[in-house]
Amino acid sequence: MPPVLVVEGLRLYYGMGKDVVKAVDGVSLELDRGEVLAVVGESGSGKSSLGYAIMRLLPENAVLYDGRILLHDGGAEFDIVSMDEEALRRDVRWKRISMVFQASMNAIDPVSTIGDFIYRIVREHRPDLDKRRGLAAAAEAIKSVGLPVSVLDMYPFELSGGMKQRVMIALALILRPLVVILDEPTSALDVITQANVISLLKSLRGDVSMILITHDLALASEIADRIAVMYAGKIVEIGPSDAVLTSPRHPYTGALLESTPTLRQDRALSSIPGRVPSLIRPPPGCRFHPRCGHAMDICRREEPPMVDVGPGHRAACWLLRT
Repeated sequence: MPPVLVVEGLRLYYGMGKDVVKAVDGVSLELDRGEVLAVVGESGSGKSSLGYAIMRLLPENAVLYDGRILLHDGGAEFDIVSMDEEALRRDVRWKRISMVFQASMNAIDPVSTIGDFIYRIVREHRPDLDKRRGLAAAAEAIKSVGLPVSVLDMYPFELSGGMKQRVMIALALILRPLVVILDEPTSALDVITQANVISLLKSLRGDVSMILITHDLALASEIADRIAVMYAGKIVEIGPSDAVLTSPRHPYTGALLESTPTLRQDRALSSIPGRVPSLIRPPPGCRFHPRCGHAMDICRREEPPMVDVGPGHRAACWLLRT
C-alpha cells in the first residue's frame, strides 16, 4: 500500500519587494497511513510554510510553487500542485486533508454559536448536508475530542482556550480526512491545557495520519512516530523518533537537543550560536555551516546530499560522507 501522502521536491517562494524568500526549498517526505510525522526546527525555518504549501493555501505574494504532492485515497491519486483550484476545493481540501492553524482558536466567529460556526464551514465543502445532518455531524466531532454536545449551543467567549482549540481540532476532523496538519496546536495554552490537548492527539493516533508542526521536541517525542528536522527551508534529517532523538546524525539536530531542557538528565544547556539565516539570501553549500562547529571547506561550497544512516533514517551532512 503506498504512503497516503508523498511530497517530492516541493518549493514555495514568496516575493518581498525585489527579493524572493525561499521559505520551502526542495522538501521531500512521505507520510504513511495512521502515522504521526513531527516537523521540528527553530522559528523561521519554514515549518508553517510547508504546511500551507501541502494544503496549497498560497498567499498573494507567492512567486514560485512547484514540485509534487501526491495524496492517495484507495485507488484514487490527487496531485495537489497541479490540480484545478475548484477540484482541489471540492475533492481534497478539508475532505481528504485538513489543517489546524497556529492560534486557530482566534478564528472562531465571536458572534455565532459553535454549532452554527461549524455548520457554515462544513456546508462549504458538503453542500448536500442540510442543517440537521450538519449539526449531527458537528455533535459527533465535538464528542470525539472530549467535549460535551452542549458546547454547540455556546459562544466562543464561554469557552476556555483549551476548549476552543479542541473545537478547531474537531472542525479539522469532521469530514473524516485522511491527513490532518497541526501547526503548533499547543502554543499559547497553559501547561495543564497543553497536557489535555496532547492526550487528545495521542488518542487520535492510528485513526488519521498527522503532520505535527512544532518547535517543542518534548511534544514531538511524546506522540510522533517519525521526526523531520527542518532548517532554513530544507529538511536536514528525518527518521524514526527514537533514532533521531537518541542518535542524531546532523549537527543541527544534535544542537537542538542540547538546547532543550530535560527532566531525565542533569546537564547544562547549550545554545546554538548565531541565528537562522535569511531565506532571501541563504548561505551557499550547507545552510547550517555558519553556525556549525564541524564545518569543513566543502560545507561552504556544496549542498550535502541526503544519505541513509539507519533503517528509515536519513540526514544531509558532509560529515556522513567523509
